[in-house]
Amino acid sequence: MLVKLLNYLKWAGWLVLFVILLLAGVEFIGANQQEISIGFLGYSLEQIKLSVILIVVFIVGAVMGLISAAVLLIVLQLKNKQLKSKLKRRDDEIQKLRTSSL
Repeated sequence: MLVKLLNYLKWAGWLVLFVILLLAGVEFIGANQQEISIGFLGYSLEQIKLSVILIVVFIVGAVMGLISAAVLLIVLQLKNKQLKSKLKRRDDEIQKLRTSSL
């Protein structure tokens, strides 16, 4: 019974968080309705809403952060695998030394 209640509260908490973020996003878009033009490296984007630019930049940054975190995670997993292999070799060597007769 308690577990069911906790699961319901967890689900309700996520729902409340989603609604709050949705309302904040709507307010953000409403507050940034100015149209701007952007020029970069010879390319020009004319009359785009500021909110669209900011949201796109945020999403690109989030994706780049996830990619860099994934690369770091893969590197650390490979290092962990190497260390486990090294530890197993040393444990096997210790076991051989213990069982061998002197």
